[in-house]
Amino acid sequence: LFKEAIAIDPNYPRAWTGLADVYQRQVTIGGRSIQESKELAMNAIDQALKIDPDFVPAHKLLGWTAMAYDNDLAAVARHYQYALELDPTKRIGDLD
Repeated sequence: LFKEAIAIDPNYPRAWTGLADVYQRQVTIGGRSIQESKELAMNAIDQALKIDPDFVPAHKLLGWTAMAYDNDLAAVARHYQYALELDPTKRIGDLD
């Protein structure tokens, strides 16, 4: 469905972050390899940030990606901190 939304409006960042989230979750169910999942997710996150460089869900996904794939706690903190600076009313665990 996210791909359909992107086909309708490729400038809709929420569809790109939704697609990135799906790619990341496919690793846990065995649908994709870790490397493939990370590459596809990062490409989708990059698209969302090209559309809106301050799109909070994309920055939160960058933090999650740094934790899940790279175990880079400094990057996790940096991405989550930036997301909170952009919108302190959002919870980090929420993708909206």
